[in-house]
Amino acid sequence: MFIAAQRFGALLGQHAAQKPNIPLRILGPAPMNITMLNNKFRYKLTLKCRNDTAFRALLHETLDAYDAEKLPQKASVILDFNSDGDL
Repeated sequence: MFIAAQRFGALLGQHAAQKPNIPLRILGPAPMNITMLNNKFRYKLTLKCRNDTAFRALLHETLDAYDAEKLPQKASVILDFNSDGDL
């Protein structure tokens, strides 16, 4: 599902480029420390940004765009704010 993570990151970058007031850095995608869990591959995007209303609106917009593309049906997106690790 690397392609799905890569596409979500690209969509997020495209939407963020239209909002220069949101200082966003996107790192990844990269395999998580536990790369497979329950027969599912896991990748992460690390986002560096202020967790404010504008950023959350950007995430909602990107999630909607990702969903509209009907990309890999078996891929899912999980948001984990202030993550301490990749378990």
